[in-house]
Amino acid sequence: MEETEKKMTPQESVEVMQRMVRQAQESAHFSGRPFLYSGLSFVVVFLLMALFYWLRPEGPWTWVLLVYFVLHGILWYRSLPEDKETAETLADRVIGEVWRTGLLILAMTMWTGNIMGKGEIVNLIPPIILLEMSTIAAISSFTNDDEYGGFFGNISMCVALILIFGNKDLHLDWLLCVKYAAGFGIILLGIGWRWNYLAKHPEKRRTMQIDLDEDE
Repeated sequence: MEETEKKMTPQESVEVMQRMVRQAQESAHFSGRPFLYSGLSFVVVFLLMALFYWLRPEGPWTWVLLVYFVLHGILWYRSLPEDKETAETLADRVIGEVWRTGLLILAMTMWTGNIMGKGEIVNLIPPIILLEMSTIAAISSFTNDDEYGGFFGNISMCVALILIFGNKDLHLDWLLCVKYAAGFGIILLGIGWRWNYLAKHPEKRRTMQIDLDEDE
């Protein structure tokens, strides 16, 4: 029996190309989990600092920031089984390297600031952390091709620079810690939620959309 080669119709060719485009979109987009983990951890840590500053305003409570790495580590560890089942994309690798480098710089900032700094220097630790996290957000947004993350990353970088260089009377108290919690939550949780949504719904992305004209 002779086998005849079946040729695809134009409609079938378009469907195959559309499926390939959807797969490319899904593999190219970053899930944004580190932003969710980091945002949640910073919100908890700064609210905890706000509680301590409210109970004892004169205390050196910037040490509480080190709890961030514990919370982030727990959330990251709990996500490992799911991550192992999912193939790592190029965006995951690039942004993952940015995050690992950023977390190392973040740890050095917290340790050095708490060990060597007092008074005004200690008060600068949170805005410096905000600057570092905003830089990570801006770089990651460029890699992930997302204007939303890049816009808010650059805005928060400007806010952090104003706090560092423009306010000489910056003093940590419970209210300022609440504001930091809100700021980190809006930026990191907002970007993380958006990227998780876009990873599940790649058709919502504007920059990666490719229109296929069936008439061509």
